[in-house]
Amino acid sequence: MRKIVIMLCIAATLAGGAAFAQGSTTSEHYWVGFSAGYPAADLHFGISNAFPNFGVRANFGFGYFGYGFTVGLDGLYTLPINTGNLPIVPYIGLGPTAAFGYLGGFAVGANLFGGLEYRLGQIGFEPGGVFFEVGPSVYFVPTVFAGVFGRFGFNYHF
Repeated sequence: MRKIVIMLCIAATLAGGAAFAQGSTTSEHYWVGFSAGYPAADLHFGISNAFPNFGVRANFGFGYFGYGFTVGLDGLYTLPINTGNLPIVPYIGLGPTAAFGYLGGFAVGANLFGGLEYRLGQIGFEPGGVFFEVGPSVYFVPTVFAGVFGRFGFNYHF
């Protein structure tokens, strides 16, 4: 477990020197947000464009139904899809996740998801965005099991 935590810290530190966010403009490099869904409520911190079209996001949450506290690190790839005049940013993501207190123990797995963020600039709140994402989760520890998760949330870009 100590190795996993160290690797997550190293990845976050390396990504921290670059610019971050989910569909940002050139002046926006970071975002913070929150989400609720199944199976957890989360707080997020992200960095956009750590690499071209690629951002990094740290997740900290509390899982309902015995999932306990959750920690994750996601890589987000902004899809090069023309959405016309709609301020929608489509993306896909992948990342490790861990649940502390999962049914009284510990669980480690990965999430794969797709999402859309709608930027609120057209209604006068340029730094805001609402997002929805959904995808499968696979846990490897303590046993192998799979599920589906979904989130709806808000991001503030700066």
